Amino acid sequence: MEKYVLQNLEELKRVLESNAGDEMKELTPDIQRVPKGLARIGRDAAVCYVAPRAVPIGPYYRHSPELQYKTKIMKMAAIGWFLGRAGGGALRPELVVREAFEAIAAPPSPRGFYDDQFEDIDDEHFTKWMFQDGCFLLAFMMAVGGGGGGDAALQGLTTVIFQPRIDSIMRDIMLLENQIPWRVHEVLMGFLPVPVPVDRFLSLMAAKFNVRTTSGGHDQRAAAGPSIAGDERGRRQKPMHLLALFRDHQVVGLHPAEDNRRLISTTPSANFSTAMELAEMGVHLAASKTGRFGDMAVVQRGRLFGKLFLAPVFLNDLTACWFVNMAAYEASAGRSGDDYAVSSYLYLVALLMNREDDVHQLRARCIVHSTFSNTQTLEFFKGLAPHLHFGRQYDRVLQDLLSYRRDRPVFVAVHKFLYNNFKTILTVLSIVGVIAPILRTLIHRQN
Repeated sequence: MEKYVLQNLEELKRVLESNAGDEMKELTPDIQRVPKGLARIGRDAAVCYVAPRAVPIGPYYRHSPELQYKTKIMKMAAIGWFLGRAGGGALRPELVVREAFEAIAAPPSPRGFYDDQFEDIDDEHFTKWMFQDGCFLLAFMMAVGGGGGGDAALQGLTTVIFQPRIDSIMRDIMLLENQIPWRVHEVLMGFLPVPVPVDRFLSLMAAKFNVRTTSGGHDQRAAAGPSIAGDERGRRQKPMHLLALFRDHQVVGLHPAEDNRRLISTTPSANFSTAMELAEMGVHLAASKTGRFGDMAVVQRGRLFGKLFLAPVFLNDLTACWFVNMAAYEASAGRSGDDYAVSSYLYLVALLMNREDDVHQLRARCIVHSTFSNTQTLEFFKGLAPHLHFGRQYDRVLQDLLSYRRDRPVFVAVHKFLYNNFKTILTVLSIVGVIAPILRTLIHRQN
């Protein structure tokens, strides 16, 4: 028995030292269902942030006949565009289809990327789904990213298919349960004569989060976004699917710390909880310049004051939906402190608001811009918070805030008193300013 236990411990140690490598990864499908708690998030009963409205991608929503009927023509048009461009138009369509099917079906099978193995569906139909959904997504990325050049077929596809339902498509292709393996995209990209502008596509999509570009401006990252491989961390690990790539685009630049494997936060719980209370401490909120959700930090201003930098965000139905699904992806795929950057951001913003006045404070500091009312914004973030994991970014910011308060207790106490009683003090000083000359006059006359 002892020998058996020791052998198993050695095997476990080997797997853990490989940073939970392929052996552990096989236990967790890449494209999972959204956790039940996050699946219930919505501003009211009519809102669902999980199921597609216009375009089902992958096998999870194949049972919806209404959606299938609506999207059949769209996907067939995208397949026609792909076959016309494959191999520079020099390959016969039947040859392209056969080679693409063989490459998609080759190990590792796309079926193994999902929670449900869909054993009632044969391999041919499953591969067909992957092919037609991959063609649709590539055509959409080419159209949005501007990679078609003078492609008349793509322009027609954009005018007739994509443009009339652009918001719904953008929403649906970033749902966790509406993904296909990134390997399918790579297979199909190999048939196209020109590269798909994935970087620019992701940057233009991410501009929907950006307060400065949502009104029609241009996101500076669109011209110089990260490559598909992303940063150093991304080059070691290929993306699972389009949502994973989109999420990585929003947090690129984070670097693993010396210890990624902590299971329990070592940071004590905060006993301040709102933007107003931070202001009482002398910590002011400010919008970061990059717009990356992982870029949050506490910076000292001189010896006394501090600033908490957070990415500014534009919140509406579209971006709220993306937030929920990125958080769901992190909950299903996260294995280290780096893997919860978006969830950490959402959790910290939720921590800073307990009432509508706090939402107003975040609006005033240009952190949150929203088409939602203050009440709806508060309900969205507070509804998310109980279902979020948070990582090292949240721990670091919280530790910096606690250190800030611990290192200057006298200043914090004085600043809090002055902040909360500023109007009263001004009123008293004004009254004193009026009474003092009268008293001086009376005393002077008496003397």
